Amino acid sequence: MATFEYLAALVSVVVGLGIAQALRGAGHIVHARDSIQIYVPHLIWLLNVILWMVVFWWFSFGLADLPVWELRDLVWVLFYAAWIYFLVALLLPDPIPQDFDPRAHFHGTKAWFFGALFCVGLVEVGDYWVKVVYQGVLDPMEGMAFFLYVAFLLTWLAGSVVAWRVRNESFHLGFSIAFLAGVVSMALVQGGW
Repeated sequence: MATFEYLAALVSVVVGLGIAQALRGAGHIVHARDSIQIYVPHLIWLLNVILWMVVFWWFSFGLADLPVWELRDLVWVLFYAAWIYFLVALLLPDPIPQDFDPRAHFHGTKAWFFGALFCVGLVEVGDYWVKVVYQGVLDPMEGMAFFLYVAFLLTWLAGSVVAWRVRNESFHLGFSIAFLAGVVSMALVQGGW
């Protein structure tokens, strides 16, 4: 087994655990739909985090071109994966209580969630720099792809700061949808679809 394959397996475990926890929580909400009031921004953020984990995992295959893996490289990739996993843990308590109220939980943990989302955004900026500039294992984005990436990052970081402070339902719905559009557009532009 090559070094990258060995390390990719560890990253896949972290991503897999995050996706499993998110899907288990979503399943619980579906099963308890008679007693749990669905809160759309919470549900969209759950979808966002699942998609972001899949996109992160997919793009981490680009690291197979890194000729030499060092401990700092592994720590960096695991650090990113752990931050995304932390977002799932903030969205869904484990175990989910019978009287779970997604709206109350979302607004009760929004400072933590959006603070962590902001930090993941900073990690994403660092991740792009490390992979493109420092390691040179990914080609730099150009043209429309770079414009979409910058717009997505600015929306991500600015929206996280605002969402951390406000309770406005329309804003939270709009930001969750804007983030979803950003994840999907980046996956389409960069993912080779």
